[in-house]
Amino acid sequence: MRREYMRGSLIGCTLRSNTPALRPLSAQAIATSCSDIDYIGKSLCVNKNDITALLGGDLANNPIFLQAVQEKFNELVGTSSGYLEGLPQQIQDRIAVLRHLQYKKDDLDEEFNNELKQLEAKYNAMYQPLFDQRTSIVTGAVDPTPEAIESAKKEAKEREDDGEEEQEGAEKKEAPPKTEEKGVPEFWLTTLQHAEEFEELITEEDAEALKYLRDVQFRDIEGGPSFELEFFFDENPFFTNSSLKKSYILEDNPSRGPMYDHIEPAIIQWKDGKNLVTEKVTKTIPGKVMRGGKKGASRKETQEVEKASFFHFFNPRVTSEEEERYEEVMGADYDLGVTLKKEIIPNAYYYFTGENSLQAEEFGMEGGEEEGEEEEADGDDEEYNSDEDADFDPASAPPAQECKQQ
Repeated sequence: MRREYMRGSLIGCTLRSNTPALRPLSAQAIATSCSDIDYIGKSLCVNKNDITALLGGDLANNPIFLQAVQEKFNELVGTSSGYLEGLPQQIQDRIAVLRHLQYKKDDLDEEFNNELKQLEAKYNAMYQPLFDQRTSIVTGAVDPTPEAIESAKKEAKEREDDGEEEQEGAEKKEAPPKTEEKGVPEFWLTTLQHAEEFEELITEEDAEALKYLRDVQFRDIEGGPSFELEFFFDENPFFTNSSLKKSYILEDNPSRGPMYDHIEPAIIQWKDGKNLVTEKVTKTIPGKVMRGGKKGASRKETQEVEKASFFHFFNPRVTSEEEERYEEVMGADYDLGVTLKKEIIPNAYYYFTGENSLQAEEFGMEGGEEEGEEEEADGDDEEYNSDEDADFDPASAPPAQECKQQ
C-alpha cells in the first residue's frame, strides 16, 4: 500500500508548539484543551462538562472569548501547582538539593551541546569539498581522470570483505558501449527512491519531475541549530524554480539541545497544467427540488483538490480538520528533514547503489541467526530419555535422588 504524503499523513516527534501559549487556539483546540479544567478566569466560570456544548453555540466564533481563553493559557504557562510548597520543610530542603544536582547536570548538557556543535561544524567543513566533487561528477561538470578511476577501483578492491572476494571468479557482465551522456543520470531520483522514508512518497508523476533534480544540499543557518535544505533543478517542464529551498527554524535550548519551532516553506511556481500537488475534479451537483416536486437541472462544478505527491514536502500544511494532529504532521515533516540532512545527503552514494538496504538486510539476517542459535540452544534442554539411547549404560548413571516425605 502506498503511503501518501498529504496533509496529516505521517507521524513524528513532539514539537515545541505543544505549550498552549505558543500557538493561537481554534474553537476545536479549546474544546480539547479545556476538557479537564473547571473554570476560565475569574469572570467566566463554566463546568468542564458544559464547555464543549457552549462552544457549539455563539462562543465558538466569538473572538473575544477565544482571546480570553488564550490569555488565560498564557498566564498558566510555567506557573506552580502549589504541590511542592505544601510539602514539609525538611522534604522541601531535600528537593532543593535535588534541584541543585539537576542544574549541575544541565550545565554539563550545555557544555556537551556546545562541543557537539563545534565538532559538527568542523567536520561539515571537511565534508563539503567531497560533496562539491560529487556534485561535479554527478552533473557532468567534470569527468574523473583515468588515474582517479584506477585509484578508486583499487581502493574498492582493498575494502571488499571476504564474502565479496569469494565471488571474484564469477562471470562478470560486459558493460554497455560508451555514450556521449555526461554525469550520472537520475542520480538523486534513484537516491530518494532507495530511501525508505521517501520511496513511497514519490509517485510516477513525481519521478518524471525529479529526473531534473541535479543536486541536494543542506546548510546550517548562522551556525545552527536551524538549517535549510535546497534542491537544485535543471530547466524542466513542470515549474520555473531553479531551486527549492526549505528552512527548519529551531530554538537552541542550552540544556535540551535544538527544539523545533517552525518551517519556512518553498513556494513552487507551477507551469500551466503541470501542478503535481493538486488536480481538478468535476463533480455533478444535483438540482434542487422545486415546488410541486419538480427537480431542477443538475450542474457540473470543477474543484481543485489535493493529491498525493512528494512535492508536498516543500510546503506541508495542516487543515482545520487536522488541527488536533498538528504536532504529528509537523513532527513527521521535521523527521524527514533531519533524515535528509544527517543520512541521505551525506551518504547519497550508498542510497544510489542500494547498499543502504543491503546493509540493513545483513543486519537483520545476523539478528535472525542469533535468534535461531538461541532457539537451537533451547532445544538442547529437552528431557533425556534413556530408553531411546542404545549406548546407554545403567551402571554409569548417577544414583536417583530419593523423594523426601513431608
